[in-house]
Amino acid sequence: MKTPETAVVVIGTGVGGLAAAARLAHAGLSVTVLEAAPGPGGKMRTLPTVAGPVDAGPTVLTLRPVFEDLFADLGERLDDHLTLYPLPVIARHYWADGTRLDLFADRAASEAEIARVFGPRSATEFAAFSDRAARLFAAFDAPMMQAAKPGQSALMARVVAQPRLIADMAPWASLHRLVRHCFSEPKLAQLFARYATYVGGMPARSPALLSLIWQAEANGVWAVEGGMHTVARVLERLARDRGATFHYDTPATRIVTQGGRVAAVETRAGTYAADVVVFN
Repeated sequence: MKTPETAVVVIGTGVGGLAAAARLAHAGLSVTVLEAAPGPGGKMRTLPTVAGPVDAGPTVLTLRPVFEDLFADLGERLDDHLTLYPLPVIARHYWADGTRLDLFADRAASEAEIARVFGPRSATEFAAFSDRAARLFAAFDAPMMQAAKPGQSALMARVVAQPRLIADMAPWASLHRLVRHCFSEPKLAQLFARYATYVGGMPARSPALLSLIWQAEANGVWAVEGGMHTVARVLERLARDRGATFHYDTPATRIVTQGGRVAAVETRAGTYAADVVVFN
């Protein structure tokens, strides 16, 4: 860990930038956060409407344990700052021909709903797809998704210990190809291919491994009282309480290096000296 005199500049106030700023400030470092937008949150934003605020980015919170760990790292409890409501219906899907399908937090309920809408064969295919996603999620959560520095050795060790994962990963296939193989019903293939968009990808150009994202949702989704933007505001406040300073409407234009190390971050409003830069 650097000394308290270490100047850290965090570029961006998406949830990753906010989490980094709060953790580093909690560790006693001098943290400055630069954001091009007028407020925090990145895609986690809310727009005003005549019916009240509406989430314009993510609408529900998933992977709750990740957020619980973040608050614990700050010496806080998530429930003391956010009110979360578990949702029995994960998502409601509509198609142009009038077909409607709900997926539930309860897997048996999802299987029954798929059987009702698309037939028993589709329910069996969904069960197999869910089993695959659960195996992938369990295998790669710790060594890849939760690791600060994911490494090939840890991933290879997991695959060597569980050779079946090779077939589950389908490394030769795109997500689009995998779901078309897994589901005889085109609407279900379309539905589960959309998980590529969660990481900004296209199903036909994203690896089949992203099928594990379904398990992240199957583990539960929560609505946030006040909207998802409340999460950003709370993380910003916790970072400020620990000494972080925020500059909005301040887009970073260049990271300056000297002697192979970062030295500053340039903005239109001025230059911020930095020993460490956090930038996605």
